[in-house]
Amino acid sequence: MTYEYANRLVAEGCDVSILFMNDCCIKKYKVPQFIKTNIVNQMTKIELKWFNLDSRIKKVSTLERNYEKKLANLDVCVATAAETVDTVFYDIKARKKVYYILDYEDWKTDSSYVQKTFALGMENIVISTLLKKLLINIRRYHPFLFLCGCWD
Repeated sequence: MTYEYANRLVAEGCDVSILFMNDCCIKKYKVPQFIKTNIVNQMTKIELKWFNLDSRIKKVSTLERNYEKKLANLDVCVATAAETVDTVFYDIKARKKVYYILDYEDWKTDSSYVQKTFALGMENIVISTLLKKLLINIRRYHPFLFLCGCWD
């Protein structure tokens, strides 16, 4: 979904960057960190084989030195998973911050953390009426509902 929307935004003339959260990549290999960082940063730049991502989209790795500066002064920054919310909320400077909620993502963390991500104050967008009802129950807040290209 993220890549498809990125392609659509760049087709509309928007300047689009995707931040790849690579901090945990290849941790299991016993290789010096600077080598891992170089490998992961190069892999981030390689074109995807399974999706035709527009070449105008900038791909940035969290392992790049000063990645935050590459993403400075954004109009909008969108978190697309629970583990990306803190980086978007605390580290990236943007006029508007959005959490595009695709699921109740408690498989890598606990429920209290997931609920905290909903309550940070970002604009929440959900993709199902079930998620909308869940956020209303948790936050007493009505998120935007986005279904099949239509806003609620």
